[in-house]
Parts: sequence; structure tokens; C-alpha cells
Amino acid sequence: MKVFLTLGFAAALGAHVSAHGQEANTWYVGFGLATGRLDEANQTVLNAPFPGSTLQLSNSIETGTGALISVGHARDAWRVELEYGRQNNDSDSYTTQSPFVATLPQDGSTDIRRLMANAYFSFREPVARLRPYLGLGVGRAEVSVVRINAVAAAPTAPPQRRVDFDETGSAWQAIAGVSWSISPKLDLSAQYRWWDRGDVEGLDLRGERVVIGVASHNLDLGLRYAF
Repeated sequence: MKVFLTLGFAAALGAHVSAHGQEANTWYVGFGLATGRLDEANQTVLNAPFPGSTLQLSNSIETGTGALISVGHARDAWRVELEYGRQNNDSDSYTTQSPFVATLPQDGSTDIRRLMANAYFSFREPVARLRPYLGLGVGRAEVSVVRINAVAAAPTAPPQRRVDFDETGSAWQAIAGVSWSISPKLDLSAQYRWWDRGDVEGLDLRGERVVIGVASHNLDLGLRYAF
């Protein structure tokens, strides 16, 4: 049954695209501004708050801002592109879950620089000049993490730069959006993007291993110019 449903969907999709025409065969450049909300960053710290233990905590991160540029090629209903983006989110507080519970203020930031290869499929709708689309991307990202805080075991102690490292690794993203044709060469787009870097690892002030999960909900508004 699943096979027949899949084949039926594919046939309907092909008819849908044919009925509403094809995308131009063209190159384009794009630019966008973004807001990004990091998913609650779970973190483990070895040998804290005392030797032989593992501190489990979550970082509360403020909504950040970013920008992206892209260059790509559109053919029929498909687009492929190379995208470079950057995003910065400031730290707000952290909450320990184990071996005890405490919430303390925290300064610092999470700075993300990414290079992604994306592929999109556009759906043609009867509404003139309006096109929803879906996309997937894979690539590499450098994440720089700074955490300045007092330790949970001594909350009244002066804050220190506990974590300061960066790591580069693989990342992926899933995208859903809609574009509106302002002119034959210029499109305005609005999209939601889920971006996931996975775990980043480094050393804290004491030389102990720190692991932090980094993933982000993003809303992007951009322009795409065909040439």
C-alpha cells in the first residue's frame, strides 16, 4: 500500500508541475537576514562539580541574528546552491540537572559560521507569482562557544571564562519556505530552517572535556536575483 501511495503522489506531483509550467534555467545570487533560536543546549562537563563526577546542565540562549549569502542554479522545479551563513546567540543562564539542581546567570555567546550545499524543490500554485518550496542541505560549520559564569557549587564566586573553544564539523538543515516573484529576475523569499550541528567538544578552564549540543530554529527573509 505504501508503494502505491508513493507512486501516486509522485505522479500527481509531476502532473502538478507540468500543469503550471517550469522554472527558468538560470543562475542566481541570494542574500538574506535571519533570526535564530538555539535549541536548549544540553551540556556535560567531566569531573565537575567534584572529581569523578559528571555535571549535566542545559544552557538558556537568547534569540540571535544572522545573515546568509548564496549562489545557485535553477532548472525546472529544482534549485541547487552553495550558501554561506553566520549566526550569533548570546548566553542568558544555565541550569544544572545532575548531580544537583541550580540555575545561575551566564554570559558569553555561541557563534556559528557555516558553508552548506542545498537542494530545493518548488511547487507551482495557482496563485500568481507565489511558489512554496522544500529544501535539504548538508555542509560544514565552525562553532565558537564562550561561557562566563560562576560554578554551581559556588554560586557567589566571581564569574570566570569557564569555556572558550571552537570546533568544525558536519552539519545539516531542512528548509520550508515560500517565494514571491517581484519581477522576472527578482524573488522575495521567507523560510523556516532547522539547522543541526550535533555535539561540539572542547576543554573547559580546568582542561576537562565539555560536550555541548548545538541546533537552531531559524526564520529567514531574503532576496534572490537571477542573471
